[in-house]
Amino acid sequence: MPNVRVVPKENMLFHATCRDFEMDVDVPESMGGGDRAPLPSELLMWAMGSCSANLITRYFNNLGMDSSGIEIDVECEKVGMKLRDFKVHVYLTDPEKKGHEENIKKLVKNGVISKSMVEFSGSEVDVIYPDDQNAT
Repeated sequence: MPNVRVVPKENMLFHATCRDFEMDVDVPESMGGGDRAPLPSELLMWAMGSCSANLITRYFNNLGMDSSGIEIDVECEKVGMKLRDFKVHVYLTDPEKKGHEENIKKLVKNGVISKSMVEFSGSEVDVIYPDDQNAT
């Protein structure tokens, strides 16, 4: 099961680890951050863009086509504490890739990150005290 651990570092800067990788994560200045690292919302968009790029690259590779010339931009609107209206822009600089637009749209909409965001409402949140056997 994938696992990411995030711990406070200093002054609203957080340290995140997964497998053998590490990175810092900051919060917006309005929340006490200091523009020292990517924001959580940017990491979410980063994940969406990376997942989309992976799916599209594999799609073209499976068709025996070169997967170069693919660029992904992700943007969204922030309303209060909520991100919404995600837009994934797929740029294909190779004219041989024309005609695959509908398949690309389906891939991105059914990608792991996109589907997971839609289904998050059914997820669990546990509060655990490691020295206590009772979790809430």
